[in-house]
Formats: sequence, structure tokens, C-alpha cells
Amino acid sequence: MPPEMNRNYDYKEFEDQRSIPANELKAIASNFEADLLEICQLAGKHGTKVLLAPTTTYGSWPPSYSVLSSKLTKSDADTWRRNYAKGLELAEADPTAAREALQAAAKIDPDVSVLNYQMARIAQQQGDFDTAAESGTAAIDAEGHYFRCHSSLHASADQVAGQLDNARYLDLREANLIPLKNGIAEDELFTDICHPSFLGYTIIADRLATEVAALAGW
Repeated sequence: MPPEMNRNYDYKEFEDQRSIPANELKAIASNFEADLLEICQLAGKHGTKVLLAPTTTYGSWPPSYSVLSSKLTKSDADTWRRNYAKGLELAEADPTAAREALQAAAKIDPDVSVLNYQMARIAQQQGDFDTAAESGTAAIDAEGHYFRCHSSLHASADQVAGQLDNARYLDLREANLIPLKNGIAEDELFTDICHPSFLGYTIIADRLATEVAALAGW
């Protein structure tokens, strides 16, 4: 792990609310898409092509805001917590059983950031990097932290690229899976909650350069 990384924060395991309300997250994605569309259309008027590549997502950073649904009954909430606690207890000794316990909790309430974070952590330990990436993204989406790249921003960029001939979307998150599958820990790709390390930026630069070089006329 890079020496400058600092995970000392004061958030409780479960918070009363997310960092950003759901309606504001939706508005951020909508405004982002509108801005991208305007930029790409302006670029198109000048014969310029645009590569849309929102930032990578750091799924291994512990979430700050984890919220149980307020619609759960006390019985369901208690069952959720028992399954979650069982998953944590079994994580090292029996990761397969741990995943089953966490999945049982997910059937009750899947939109809890710390639950998806723990599922990602165990999947990564087992070498299931694709599932780990999916769960890591789900953890970030459920958390709603203003420092993190919500997947809706990637969806917005993809949407804009699908509308315009001079725009192309590139999912940089996929590039991060390559080093993970080759034994490099995700911690080596970031310096903190959202900034890539030198290695992380190198991977991004290589992916961007490769994409541009492959596009005719770019």
C-alpha cells in the first residue's frame, strides 16, 4: 500500500443518511450528461472528436456512508444484521460461506454500501475480480460520497457517445481489472479515496493512448 494512503476517518459503520441525497445524485448525473452533450456538440462544429472517459473507481476503499433502508421492519433489519455479522465472522476461515451469508443479507437490503464493500473484498480474495468490481461499484453507488465517481456518470458519458458521431465513450474501470488479475493489489493503483497513484495514472494513460491510436482519423 502506498505510504501516503490514509484511511483514518470518523464515520460510523452505519450512518443515518448518505453524503448526497438521491435526488441530488440524480441531478448531478443529469447535469453532467447535459454538459457533456453541449461540449461534444460544440467540438463537432469545429471538426473535433471527443473521447469521454470518466475517472476510474476505487472499490477497495472502505465506505463512509452506509445506510439501512428505513422501510425495513425491525425483524428484517435484525436478520440483515445477523447475516452481515456472520459474513464478517466467516470471511477469513470460510469465504464461500461468508459470501452466502452476505448474499442472504443482500436479499433483504442490497443497497447498503458496507455490505457491497465486504462482498467485493471477499470476492477479490477468492480471485473473482469481475464480481469484486461489480460489488465495489455497487458500494460506491450506495454510498453517495461526493468524492467518488458514481456509475451514473459513466452511464451519462456512454449515453452521450451513443448520440454523436464525434464522441466515443471509454470505460477506464475495465483497465484497472487487468493489473488486479495479474496479482497487483488495487491499493497500488490509488493514493487515497479518489486519486490514482503513479501506476494508476500510467495505466490510464496507456489505455487512453491505445484507444486513440486504434481510432481511424483520431
